[in-house]
Amino acid sequence: MKKREKIVDLFKLLSNQNRIEILVLLKDRCKSTKDISERLGLDHSTVFRHLKSLEKFGLVKEIRDEKGMKFYDLASTDIYRFLELSTSILKGINADIPTFEMEAKIFPENSTSGISLDLRGFICPIPDLEVEKALNNAKNGEILDILVDYPLSKERIVSNSIRSGNEVLSVRMIGNSVWRILIRKGKSGT
Repeated sequence: MKKREKIVDLFKLLSNQNRIEILVLLKDRCKSTKDISERLGLDHSTVFRHLKSLEKFGLVKEIRDEKGMKFYDLASTDIYRFLELSTSILKGINADIPTFEMEAKIFPENSTSGISLDLRGFICPIPDLEVEKALNNAKNGEILDILVDYPLSKERIVSNSIRSGNEVLSVRMIGNSVWRILIRKGKSGT
């Protein structure tokens, strides 16, 4: 299949409102078919059919937790960025989506911070939920030092932290697919 035909097929797949809503739900956190069905008010078979179409095209993937429960997640960080960019375009913003691959300017590599979270080896939704819980329990101005190796968690943690009024101080790769994220609870000066 030619590249142009694949692009046309992608936009045909995304022309369904339910599929777009499923992807937007998955942007924030992986979910089960039941979760998606309840949030969108669709029956399980419809959600499952849409997920399988999205999975076949490579936009979502099926993952299982340690108990064998099945969840769906975005297949790559590129899908996450595509959704972010689409949202920006629709809002009339012509800005580039930041990659958040900045150097740590505030803290040297060996610095210690308030709360350390080593979330390597965990998949969705554990890293996202643990960071959210730590931020809720942190004092204003306290710094979280987070290690993750699940690529979508890196994207989600940064995006969710900014949206919830926290300051992302640094995001950088420190090893083979390991990201170190430094977040200050609340904005500086608040």
